[in-house]
Amino acid sequence: MTGVKSSTITNIHVATAFLFAGFAALAAAAAIAAKPSPVLQDLISQCKDKNCANVISKCSNTRKCADTLTACISTSVKEKCGFQSLEKAYACEDTVRVDCSTKILGTPLNFKKKIVPVTTCTDPDGADFFHATITTAPNQTKGVLDYCGSAGGKEYLMEGICADNEY
Repeated sequence: MTGVKSSTITNIHVATAFLFAGFAALAAAAAIAAKPSPVLQDLISQCKDKNCANVISKCSNTRKCADTLTACISTSVKEKCGFQSLEKAYACEDTVRVDCSTKILGTPLNFKKKIVPVTTCTDPDGADFFHATITTAPNQTKGVLDYCGSAGGKEYLMEGICADNEY
């Protein structure tokens, strides 16, 4: 290269290196920004269909949409769901997800219902042979309703009970 100083070539190399470093930093920032927040990741995992997941993923790529949807869900859960039984809290969260998606995204999305994990055997009425209730246990997660049976010509309430944390 005639007529070009070596310092000019060095400056061009340095400028090119900074330019590539800038593009790499922008690409890394875009990759980080593209990853949905934990709230939106949970929301995507609760979707029943691909349309729901796609709509939330698209929202998560827009900072304003992602922040607004996350804030709506977080605030609404705190304000509306409060301190309730786990079953009522999950039902409340189900409602909040649909309400916020409708409000922010303009369409109600199709979410799976959160299921309350059954970890202990529960018999709400104990040994009450006059009222039918549902007994739930880890081996009977949907629960078993006390039922009527007959013996010796008489009707009896067959009471479910818990023993060793099983039905």
